[in-house]
Amino acid sequence: MNWRTVTHARMMGGLPTGALLRTASRLAVLVGSAVLLACDGGPSAPGVARISIRRAPPFSGVVGEQLDTTFVIQYLDRDGAPRRNAQVLIHCSRYEHPSEPCMLVRKFDPILEGPDRTFYAFNFFTTDDQGRLTFKAKFNNFAGTSWIRFRDPDAAVDDSVPFTARPDVPAAVRVAPADTSVRVGQTVTLRARVLDRFGNERTETADWGVTGSAGELASPGVVRGLAYGRAKVRVGYSTFVDSVWVSVVPSAVFATVLNYSGPGSADLVHLVNSDGAGRVGPIVSSTCIRTIGWAPTGDRLTYTRDENPFGCFDPRIYIVSIASGTQTRLRPTLAPVLSESQGRMGWSGPWYYFVARTIGPNAELWRVQANGDSAGRVGPVSTNVDFDYLPSVSPNGAEVVYSSERNLEGSPRLRILTVATGEVRDFLPNGLAPAWSPDGTRIAYIRDGRFRVRNVDLSGSEITFDTPTPNGLVPPSWSPDGQWLVVTTGESVLGETSYIVQVSTGLALPLGWTHRYSSVAWKPVP
Repeated sequence: MNWRTVTHARMMGGLPTGALLRTASRLAVLVGSAVLLACDGGPSAPGVARISIRRAPPFSGVVGEQLDTTFVIQYLDRDGAPRRNAQVLIHCSRYEHPSEPCMLVRKFDPILEGPDRTFYAFNFFTTDDQGRLTFKAKFNNFAGTSWIRFRDPDAAVDDSVPFTARPDVPAAVRVAPADTSVRVGQTVTLRARVLDRFGNERTETADWGVTGSAGELASPGVVRGLAYGRAKVRVGYSTFVDSVWVSVVPSAVFATVLNYSGPGSADLVHLVNSDGAGRVGPIVSSTCIRTIGWAPTGDRLTYTRDENPFGCFDPRIYIVSIASGTQTRLRPTLAPVLSESQGRMGWSGPWYYFVARTIGPNAELWRVQANGDSAGRVGPVSTNVDFDYLPSVSPNGAEVVYSSERNLEGSPRLRILTVATGEVRDFLPNGLAPAWSPDGTRIAYIRDGRFRVRNVDLSGSEITFDTPTPNGLVPPSWSPDGQWLVVTTGESVLGETSYIVQVSTGLALPLGWTHRYSSVAWKPVP
């Protein structure tokens, strides 16, 4: 092995094996103009085509930096003669991964020094009569180690030289996640990064601090929940500051729907703790999952999906066992209705309540036994301009509160149906998505873009909660003790966001992990 091969082997120690050798030939890359000029007249290894770097700057620098010294390479054939007018591909060997470091090159023209747009991360260049290429290089905006690669695909000559791009000076500090949750007495770990102007992470350590009585700093980056509320976490380095919030929330288990978009894509039902940890599932994976509901015993879920994977027009209600994952249709046959949705199980008795479409676009209140028998309408008959929907059953099973728009009334009202007699009475003249409390005394609902609570007997005043605009198709969901609600809003461009709301105080705690979760339902048993 001659000195050229030894030098090459040392340089290429960090390369993948496949980049080192080719069947027919090998490319020897030599760095350092003084050594190359001194040894230029020496004999070359027989039968090996090679590219020699005649002049090169150091293979390291700061991201975004243009190297002042030009590269000069020479392509020699197997006999040591220049390869004239040969096409050589020069590019960053990780060009296919834009998030990884890369070097840009351009052919050097001493007369026409073009702007940065003349730099390429992937381009062919043609050697001159001496088999040479002259080009300049700059580092892309991604820090790290990569390779600049020289290839002649026709001659199967292929090799690389490593280079390192270092981060620029500090320009920002960032902490993540942006908004998260923790339970009282538990901890959550956050991550702070000092970044350059291109977002590359540096090695400096940031300073941490927590304000407010809801949480404390257990150690750098670790926040412990002390009491229900919001803790502000501040992170700083030099003059750069970032801050995020941590919601300290009660312990709970939620059923959630994680929505995806696109034909044939699946929506996923998971069980998740209130702090976003301990995710179980998916319990269900299906297209067009729109609503979920718990059985009072907490061992089953109802959910609505469409039988057609490419449309959400004719939904059916399914029941899934949490323990086994077994899924069954609520009703074996769809007849005599056209579709069924918004299934809810009564707090007592074997009945499931749901919304049936019977003619055109209408909606009626129906119920069916848990074994699929005795399906029938329990609410008023609907014409194609009547809509009764989003039912919630009282804990004693005697009444159902629901949203209703009949005979072009113009806005949804809240009505209460007495199941035994079929009698309907108005509860509130304006309201949507009601949810009966576990003790049977209150109803949570949506009105005028706000979540609210009212006593069933209309005594006392209405309680209003300060959260972003609700998702009007997702009813609030009560905690088993009736002290809290979990509500879903439509505030985020990434999807809905849910909040835990303390009914007695109005304290609203956002759950940052619920972006893209379209429905969140509180497990009805502790």
